Amino acid sequence: MSSQFKIGRRIIGKNKPVFIVAEMSGNHNHDYKRALKIIDAAALNISDDKLLEEIKNFNADIVAVGAVTDLMKAAINVCNIAKKVGAKTVIGGVHPTILPNETLAFEEVDF
Repeated sequence: MSSQFKIGRRIIGKNKPVFIVAEMSGNHNHDYKRALKIIDAAALNISDDKLLEEIKNFNADIVAVGAVTDLMKAAINVCNIAKKVGAKTVIGGVHPTILPNETLAFEEVDF
């Protein structure tokens, strides 16, 4: 599986310029309850096992995580859990924006 992909003419992947994902709203399939579940999952204090179950049940191909420096360990943990079901991981936020190469050095982070 390739570690790069294209959006328009831009190549996205390791050792490429930073690409900012502004919105990823298509995952709710116009279902309001599903959209709320996406938002609520970020605020709930759930176990790693429950998070794994939720990602499996959601049938996620991509899991996107936002992080500031203080929360990078937790964000990488979410990416690690997502990789267990074969999902691609995208990480954004202040820390990845300021330190993109350090962020992409984590094997759990695809983009």
